[in-house]
Amino acid sequence: MHESKRRLHPLSVHLLVGTLLTLSACEKNPFEQVDPPGRASVEAGQAQGIAGEPLRVGCIARDPRRLELTYAFDWGDTGGPISPSEPTEWTGPLADGQVGEQEHVFEKTGSYAVRCVARNTGNAMGAWSEPFTVTISPRPTKQHTLTLSVEGEGSVRSNPEGLDCGKQCGATFDTGTRVTLIAQPATNWFFVGWTGSCAGAEPQTVVDLSADATCTARFSLTPPTFFFHMKKEGEGTVTSTPAGLNCPDTCSVAFPSGSTVSLSAQPAAGWSFDRWSGMCSGKEGTAQVTLTQANLECTARFVPAVRFEQAWRRVGTSGPVSTVWSPDGTRIAAALGDGGSVAIWDASTGALHSVLPAHPEAVLSVTWSPDGTQLATGDGMGSVRLWNTHTGELVRTFQAQTRSGARSLAWSPDGRTLISGLSLGMRIYDLATGEWISAGSIDAVDRLAWSPDGTMFAAESWWSEPISSTSAIYKANGELAQTLVGQGLAWSPKGDVYTSGSGSTINVNQAATGVYVRGLEGGRFVNAIFSTAWSAEGRYIAASDMGRLVVLDASTDKTVGGPLTPLRARDLAFHPSRPTLLSSDPESGTISLHAAEGLVLERTLAPYQSRPVAAAWSPDGTKLATASGDGRLWFWSAEGQWLRTFPGSGAKLTSVAWDPTGTWLVAGAEDGTVRRWRAETGEEASPEWRLKSRVNRVAWGPDGLLVAAGDEQGLVTVWNARTGDVLTTFQAHRGALRGLAWNRDGVRLLTGGEDKSASIWNVTTGARTWTMPQAQTAAVGAVAWSPDGSMLATAGAPEFESENLRLWNATTGALLAVLPGRAAALTSLAWNPESFLLAGTRQDGSLEVWDTRSRTLVSSQATAHQGAALGVSWAPLADSLSTCGADTALLTWRVIR
Repeated sequence: MHESKRRLHPLSVHLLVGTLLTLSACEKNPFEQVDPPGRASVEAGQAQGIAGEPLRVGCIARDPRRLELTYAFDWGDTGGPISPSEPTEWTGPLADGQVGEQEHVFEKTGSYAVRCVARNTGNAMGAWSEPFTVTISPRPTKQHTLTLSVEGEGSVRSNPEGLDCGKQCGATFDTGTRVTLIAQPATNWFFVGWTGSCAGAEPQTVVDLSADATCTARFSLTPPTFFFHMKKEGEGTVTSTPAGLNCPDTCSVAFPSGSTVSLSAQPAAGWSFDRWSGMCSGKEGTAQVTLTQANLECTARFVPAVRFEQAWRRVGTSGPVSTVWSPDGTRIAAALGDGGSVAIWDASTGALHSVLPAHPEAVLSVTWSPDGTQLATGDGMGSVRLWNTHTGELVRTFQAQTRSGARSLAWSPDGRTLISGLSLGMRIYDLATGEWISAGSIDAVDRLAWSPDGTMFAAESWWSEPISSTSAIYKANGELAQTLVGQGLAWSPKGDVYTSGSGSTINVNQAATGVYVRGLEGGRFVNAIFSTAWSAEGRYIAASDMGRLVVLDASTDKTVGGPLTPLRARDLAFHPSRPTLLSSDPESGTISLHAAEGLVLERTLAPYQSRPVAAAWSPDGTKLATASGDGRLWFWSAEGQWLRTFPGSGAKLTSVAWDPTGTWLVAGAEDGTVRRWRAETGEEASPEWRLKSRVNRVAWGPDGLLVAAGDEQGLVTVWNARTGDVLTTFQAHRGALRGLAWNRDGVRLLTGGEDKSASIWNVTTGARTWTMPQAQTAAVGAVAWSPDGSMLATAGAPEFESENLRLWNATTGALLAVLPGRAAALTSLAWNPESFLLAGTRQDGSLEVWDTRSRTLVSSQATAHQGAALGVSWAPLADSLSTCGADTALLTWRVIR
């Protein structure tokens, strides 16, 4: 029998019927189709709306089975959120027949067809309602009233138009309208001012209408009075004409309207007037202002009257050049190249005797007077000066030739005539009359030499190739006698012959005729001869080819000394009475004395290579100590005279400081040592103190008991100066220490470092008591503590490149000021011990000085140094300070108040 023909078992029928009966009792039957709700209709909620404001509309429908309903709307605007086919925003479930509402904002004006639809809980959606028209109107404009009253005789009009009255009137304006009111007084009347919703004393005022407003314009027959406010910065007084102002401080004075007030600023002693600001302007000490319908305010700014003049300058040598014996052979003088100085040595000991601050330009030539009492010097600008060799005083100055270097000098044996070899020709001076004559060719004259009897002199002109150089012999009156090719001409002691280099051969010629006598080839020179010299008794002839030095027997041409190589001997000269040969090498800066026989070295003159990297004035202001790159300490007088030099260990010094009594000095070095000398004797204390790396700063405590030093690793060590024991050591910075300064209490130490921070430390405990609250953008390159202990100065600012010096309150740690200045990094700071002046040097070579009372920059020397300026120190009890720089210059500046 087929499966479809089978009959249901009676038990199965009963089960099916039971299941269907059970399902009919449920609200939802999965086997049953749910009927949709009826067509919805829009309940007339708000048929009118305002653009941009919410509009509420209702919707209602009936469900055939009374199921709960939700409603959705189609608002009919393109920006509406409801899609007509698939609504997405529905109300919450509501009982059958209950109205569902939604709000909507129509952004644009116009008419819109709004529809709605219902959906029951069986998810069946009914038909959309018929459209319901909603009209959206524009937002209404609000208006406010401006009421105007007039007191006295005058009128007021408005812009935009609407008000024009002489007593009282009003007008309506849209909200937000800016209304300008203009008051016009009647003849012989004066406008006094506004009251009410308007304020001020100007005839014109502006009202922004956000509500109703009332203004009153006041006119008077009496001129109104206005206040003139005078402010003042710095020290000084301001007075006025007409009288009324006399302000040592800020003050205010009333003047009638229309008054013209003349102001006069009188600075206090030590101050100068800087400028006016506010309603006054200009940098003159007088100003004028007219009070017209308003109170006015002006500010007069005074600054300390400080300027700086260069007192003296010393520069490290690039010589020596023009090295010469004194006539008695006891001293040796040489020009120190670019430094503009001339050094004099004791020939018997080789010690540096004195240094003359000879010229502001490079010194090119030096010669002694025959009696040894004067020294003539010539510079690169053609200036010739005569000096007293015993006192160092300047005797006379004359100009050889403008901007033409005095390349050589020669004093006649009788002392009456001085010849100057120039970049263009020569000049011969009669020293008794001061008269001079031009002589010789137009070529540069590089070397001059008088014959022993004074009847002739030789002049050499050097060319890039020595073999092309020329020499000429002149009579004493400047008449040309002979010419020859070569250089290194030297007269024999009798003056009957002379020697001169001719290529690699030394020629001997007759002095009177120039006739060739013989040639000397014993030196076996390879290069062209540059210099020759005769010994005093005529036995020896020395010669140099700028590579080797040889001494020959003048009679036999045999070598008796040398050769010494490599030696670029520029100047050769025998002692005036014995066979000791002087030679100088400009490249190494060495001046040597050798015995003629064997060229045995007798001594080397103490080099002059002062290249200061740090400077410190003694407590009494009489001596300036400089730490030099050659490892020595140099001492200078207040007038710039070199006094003495303490020997070095070879390591470059980096910093120097005096103890408070002026008895001892301490210096740090690149090899990590800290060395101490007794100032009077130069005796060095032993043993040396030592840090782990390069010593960057040293500082002697104010009580003289403690010495602090900081190194390249940021480590600070404090010693007991009397016992040499270490008091404390602490890690002040991550990276190199750059700044170090004591407080006057001798307990606290201010440091700055490569890690862009500054801190105060208690040296007895090593504890940090203050840290600069803001991180720097660059290293704190220098720090200083004011003499009275009230302020700190740190180099570097977090925000302003040109304002990188900050002042702090030393008690509270609060920032007091950020001082203006150049953008380059500061390398050192020093506070004047007797005033509020703070000096700083910068990486760009500049020197700047601030007055910390007025917080002003009072001086800026932009080109103090060529290259970085490295250090600065004030001279106590004197208005001067000194700076040193990478250009090897040591400068002292005089403060002019």
